[in-house]
Amino acid sequence: MAEQYDLYGAMSLSMQELCIKVEKVLSIKFDLHDSMYRGGDYYRAGLLGSNEEIAIQLNRFVLYDEEETAEPSYSEYPVILRIAWTQRGDEYRRKLSEIEGLDFLRRESR
Repeated sequence: MAEQYDLYGAMSLSMQELCIKVEKVLSIKFDLHDSMYRGGDYYRAGLLGSNEEIAIQLNRFVLYDEEETAEPSYSEYPVILRIAWTQRGDEYRRKLSEIEGLDFLRRESR
């Protein structure tokens, strides 16, 4: 079965607000992490025994005194949600469509 990598963007939700809403609709729990390559604090939920990872992070941030954009094609979105290498992309997409202010941006498959 193919795995999908989905990207979502939020213009009007903070990382914390989006975290709470995603936890509710997907019935998952995020942990707060820190990575300078992801702009500092970000939220991540990984599923044991799976390559699947769900992360919420800032799209624009400072790295080594320079402004970076994680997803330059979607720079208008301050917060992004990544769902990496899932076989449940369609299921997640249906559930995430309940979150007002969260836009589906793209899908890659492998």
